[in-house]
Amino acid sequence: TCSSDLMGNSFVAVVDFGPRFRAGSVLVFGQSAAPNSKHHLDQAALYAQGQYKPVRLRLPEIRAHLEGRPLRLTSRPRP
Repeated sequence: TCSSDLMGNSFVAVVDFGPRFRAGSVLVFGQSAAPNSKHHLDQAALYAQGQYKPVRLRLPEIRAHLEGRPLRLTSRPRP
């Protein structure tokens, strides 16, 4: 088991600036700090194996891999 005292966020990315831009990334301990989430520690195995998940940069790729309801971001400042 992992203790939250021993965990922290760490982000690793690899970027190829060649003719076709490509990127891969991994969050060492996963996307979520919530132990009951399916994304808790979901990327740890990738990190341990030196692998990366693809970074989705184009809107069609992002839409094809959404989970749940997307957030709507605005550029309006908060009051």
